[in-house]
Amino acid sequence: MHRIFFRNPILGGRVAVEDSAEIKHLSKVLRAEPGHMFEACDSDGKVFVVEIVSIEDNAIWGKVVSRMKESVSAKAVVDLFQALPKKNNMDLIVQKNTELGINSIKPYVSSRTIVKIDEKNSVKKTERWRRIAKEAAKQSKRADIPRISDTVSFREMLLQLKEYDKSILLYENERGNGLELLESNKEDLQRIAVIVGPEGGFSPDEVKEIQDCGSISISLGPRILRTETAGFAALSIIQFLFGDMRGVGSGR
Repeated sequence: MHRIFFRNPILGGRVAVEDSAEIKHLSKVLRAEPGHMFEACDSDGKVFVVEIVSIEDNAIWGKVVSRMKESVSAKAVVDLFQALPKKNNMDLIVQKNTELGINSIKPYVSSRTIVKIDEKNSVKKTERWRRIAKEAAKQSKRADIPRISDTVSFREMLLQLKEYDKSILLYENERGNGLELLESNKEDLQRIAVIVGPEGGFSPDEVKEIQDCGSISISLGPRILRTETAGFAALSIIQFLFGDMRGVGSGR
């Protein structure tokens, strides 16, 4: 069933689809007619089944048939601080982390970031990543869309780390700590930041600055992962530790 995200709460029994892209997709691609059902996700994360009542040029009107009970929100609130990668690798990072349940993705530029983008290109890329996140959220049946922030500097990224209960630096030279250390106090961790560097890695000074902000260096094992892979791996492990990637309904 097609899923549509709404920017406001759905109150009452009537729903209006006014986004031109969604109207086109429903009417032209899906060839929806009155009686067609779709899923509506509102800004509160509630999901409803809606039946189309009428189709107009500027709006598609529907009525709420039922509210869906299931929720696929991640148990751990994890934000990914991702150094900008080369080429279109950020597209993959946004898509797959959205599917895995990331809360938000915050791109940044470090001293060894290879790609260089100006303000105009940065705006275009951010808009593209937000579209990718929206489509991935639909496909994975999420009730929300992860926030894709504007690209910031390394310094600005450091300032944001103090907002988290735990910030984790994925560092290839770490030989001791693994993500299993989160298990001991996971009940106290409301928000977790995962920091991934660029293709060239972090400079020693950058590693020290991140650690000075209270971040813990973490190893993901003996193999060196690409920047586009590291976030997937870390998020998957965290989701498993917090019970999000175990059997549905297991209660564990």
